[in-house]
Amino acid sequence: MSGNPSAFSALTVGGVPITGGAQMPLTGQAYFVDYVNGADGNNGKSVRKAFKTIAQAYSVCTAGKNDTVYLIGDGASTGFAYITAQLVWAKNATHLIGVCAPSRVANRAKIEWASGSTRVATMIDFTANGCIWSNVHVFHDFPTGSANTAIAMTGQRNYFSNCHIAGGGHITGAAHASSSSMTVTGDGENTWEDCTFGVDTITSGAGANAVLQFASTAVRHQFIRCRITKYAGATGALFCNFPTGSVDRYIIFEDCLFINSNLNFTMTVAMVVTNTIGGYVLIQGGGLFGLVTNWVAADNTKLYLCGYMNAGSGNLNTGIAHTHDES
Repeated sequence: MSGNPSAFSALTVGGVPITGGAQMPLTGQAYFVDYVNGADGNNGKSVRKAFKTIAQAYSVCTAGKNDTVYLIGDGASTGFAYITAQLVWAKNATHLIGVCAPSRVANRAKIEWASGSTRVATMIDFTANGCIWSNVHVFHDFPTGSANTAIAMTGQRNYFSNCHIAGGGHITGAAHASSSSMTVTGDGENTWEDCTFGVDTITSGAGANAVLQFASTAVRHQFIRCRITKYAGATGALFCNFPTGSVDRYIIFEDCLFINSNLNFTMTVAMVVTNTIGGYVLIQGGGLFGLVTNWVAADNTKLYLCGYMNAGSGNLNTGIAHTHDES
């Protein structure tokens, strides 16, 4: 490791510059994945001896040791981390860092299904705790007309920086009413910072289809400066869905942008927040952009709008403590 230890963008590991996130706890083993130049028969411990697949790199990591997998992109689709089966991330304190330009949309350190592989409904099952993912793009193109998600998150105290989590990459799968880019379930305290969720190149054709789906007492999750994007194909499309019992304590969206890129469909509401969710949804700053009418369908005591934001109508709200929606 070299460079200024207080600036993550200046760090190098094995001669590879690392960008797009927080400083890594490099106390474990570093493994490298290079789909173009690597081979799974290598030991993965240097750039020249990189593994070919992310599955192989993960298989040699040891839970709880702060091992780090570096996913090397080549700036094009040839460098993606292609997978042929569901990726299960279940080892605590096991980190994944994309080595590519830190663009906020469609990063080229990308996890994608290999051509001809049989897709499964949940692309990544994330159950581990205390992990860092940075500068990685997850793209799920599920071609079957059933509920599907790019990441099912049940792990706790994880940190994601500059990641793009994109479910609904195929128009058939994106049309299901329960499809999403990420489902968030149970104990959490996870943080997503400077991340993008969703796609705006594929029409999301179903009503009640949410980019982010929350369930079963999700606890104290935070979204900071994130972009939640959608190309709505129905008026009932949603950015977020908070059904009964889905939140414990609070979920925070701080300076997040909710963007409907389709100029032909007006989303009726940005999200469903029932009065029986069990906790609170706090939205500070940011706002709704594109054709979105209201935050929620009716005033309730579980959604708090705080600070300086755009309402769905396009009016600028400057109040300090809006305690319900602006319908």
